[in-house]
Amino acid sequence: MNGITDENETVTQADFRTMLSYAQQHHIARFTFWSADRDRPCTGGNSTGADSCGGVSQQNWEFTSIVAQYAG
Repeated sequence: MNGITDENETVTQADFRTMLSYAQQHHIARFTFWSADRDRPCTGGNSTGADSCGGVSQQNWEFTSIVAQYAG
């Protein structure tokens, strides 16, 4: 899960880049994440993450752009 998780852990873009590198090195069959709906900054004072945002500082679709680099 990108951003602030249900367990109150923070998964950053740097973490996703580390995961991308691991997936590339080990030729993992699939590299995906939950949830693309959360792949945008929070608005309206919600900074803890929700169904519609990740709760971390980011641009729209920043996590998706990292995952999209994976080619198997």
